[in-house]
Amino acid sequence: MKIGAPLLRGFLYLNTTFVEMTEDNYKPYYFEGVEEITPGYFILYVIEHNNNEDFYTEIHLHSNQMTSAYLFSVKKSEIFIDILSPNLLDFYEGQYYHESCVERFEYTSIEWKSIAITSPEWKAKYKELRFSLHQKIRLAEKIYEPTLNKVITNFQQIYDKQVALGNTEGLTHEDLNKLSVFKILYRSYTNTWDGINHLINPNHGKMYVLYKDWKDAYNDTEKLMVNLSQLDLSNYEFIKQQMIYRYTKVFNITLPNLKFNYQGVDEKKFIAFFNLLMNKLKET
Repeated sequence: MKIGAPLLRGFLYLNTTFVEMTEDNYKPYYFEGVEEITPGYFILYVIEHNNNEDFYTEIHLHSNQMTSAYLFSVKKSEIFIDILSPNLLDFYEGQYYHESCVERFEYTSIEWKSIAITSPEWKAKYKELRFSLHQKIRLAEKIYEPTLNKVITNFQQIYDKQVALGNTEGLTHEDLNKLSVFKILYRSYTNTWDGINHLINPNHGKMYVLYKDWKDAYNDTEKLMVNLSQLDLSNYEFIKQQMIYRYTKVFNITLPNLKFNYQGVDEKKFIAFFNLLMNKLKET
């Protein structure tokens, strides 16, 4: 359906009367991917919250102002399209209206299409296999938890010992207590379900995964079953490497935020102390 007539469909709020955007009106959907069919013609693949699980949504958008670079920069996030007029729209990115960013574009046409997920005969098989996977993960948690806790405890003890000895690469107690970046690290990733899924699933952490075919969903779940069967969750060295990777990822995200929110953050000192802690952890 081309935009022009007033329409309220699912979570796609179409503003044709310049109603002021509010938190209540803002109903985002997950932006899985995009294709540029021809210059200025895009297909956006989205998942509407609480939508019928047998369908996914395509948004067919014609706009000479929209660019593929912009759309690729905001995919894998929550988006919302607010239609202001038959040729003007606001494109929001963000889970919540008050935290969102918005760009305004001219467009010539836009159409929403609900597409049925193919191979429905595989849906029940997929759901049965997914249930079996969840049961196996729950059993695996009993093996993973003590190994994970050992890594976390060792990291915490290393941190406490280095602080007590004053080996903090020049960071003061005020720096450490005020910013708490290292305490945040060893309090992160204590969830065993999350930890195992991180090991078996490269897509873990994504809000949603869009499947266009139920057989594809089954095949992906089958791969996760194989991945899980190959893990040695009692292997301290293996889990330690996982946690060093995850600690490093969090630290690299946290440090720029510290510099943005606080004045006088000595980046080199924080990096040096983090590297010291990780090297000590590697020795355990």
